[in-house]
Amino acid sequence: MEIVLENLTKKFPGRGRKNKKEVVAVDDFNFTIPDGKLVGLLGPSGCGKSTTLNMISGLLKPTSGKVLFGDKDVTNLPPEERGVGMVFQNYALYPHLTVEENIRFPLENFTGKDRLSKEEMRKRVEEAAKLVHIDELLERKPSELSGGQQQRVAIARALVKLPKVLLLDEPLSNLDARLRLQTREEIRRIQQETGITTIFVTHDQDEAMSISDLIVVMKDGELQQIDSPQKVYDDPANQFVAQFLGTPPINIFEGTIRDQKLYINEDAVLEASGLPDQDVVVAIRPEGFILDENGRMENELVRPEVSGRDISILFKNPAFKNDIARAIISSDDWTHIPHGKVRFDLKPHKVYLFQPEDGKRIRVDLKRMEKE
Repeated sequence: MEIVLENLTKKFPGRGRKNKKEVVAVDDFNFTIPDGKLVGLLGPSGCGKSTTLNMISGLLKPTSGKVLFGDKDVTNLPPEERGVGMVFQNYALYPHLTVEENIRFPLENFTGKDRLSKEEMRKRVEEAAKLVHIDELLERKPSELSGGQQQRVAIARALVKLPKVLLLDEPLSNLDARLRLQTREEIRRIQQETGITTIFVTHDQDEAMSISDLIVVMKDGELQQIDSPQKVYDDPANQFVAQFLGTPPINIFEGTIRDQKLYINEDAVLEASGLPDQDVVVAIRPEGFILDENGRMENELVRPEVSGRDISILFKNPAFKNDIARAIISSDDWTHIPHGKVRFDLKPHKVYLFQPEDGKRIRVDLKRMEKE
């Protein structure tokens, strides 16, 4: 099921005597979610992810704009008529019911031509339980399950209705790290097996990047970028996106364009043909540094951190906006520990320039400079 959001906006009234100004949670949202894809809604807390999801589900009514499922306008339809399955952060299982009864519960509310016989309901429950690998737990109560098993019950309960759209609101936030990794892989497997259009809300960029076909990056209720995970990482639309995605995070330096060269501190590090002289924000991915004793960028070594396959080199530079920057190189390239100073050349495709005033991307074909 293709989902189209047209000029979707949600405003909440201001509260209290001092704050009467409306709060814009989602601002003029426009994008299309292709049929059968898993889309990650990604952004910091308060950016409007869950509000967007709740408008798609029908739990919230938009202030303006439309929600379309295929060519059908569902903006004013109640949740039960939209054909959606929803999994919440807190699972919302009924503690007095068994796993089987929890999964079956939505089917018991079907009426009219949609009403199912007991045999049909049993078959649907078994199929949903098998899909999420909990078919041996049907007689247990939620209190007898682990967090990951409870999450699977919640997913099975959403799938048992054979929804056209599956909506997941921070479904892994209550799980420990190992279980989160395991469960997100399960969610991806289930989505691929069922082919259901799925929207996955998270503030965790690793989750979004690992399982999504498309990522929608949000900030302050506004769409920042929508693309494949790798594209968003490799080609960020603005400084916010560049800083939000990436572990370890991208390094941010103050830079200057002079005579069509990019300077960090007083070091000319890359060719920047076609750009006028100006101050810029320089963002460099940790893997964008090349260790070279004759490299153009001079820094003060803090210490190396050995992690087996890779080496993290922690260093200081007067142009770095925080305290300590981080470069990641292969352990094969680390043959000695330089004393005091460490020098790098840069990989141009891992360096991004932004306007200092508003963080907008400055697109330019950066190139490495010839050795003198």
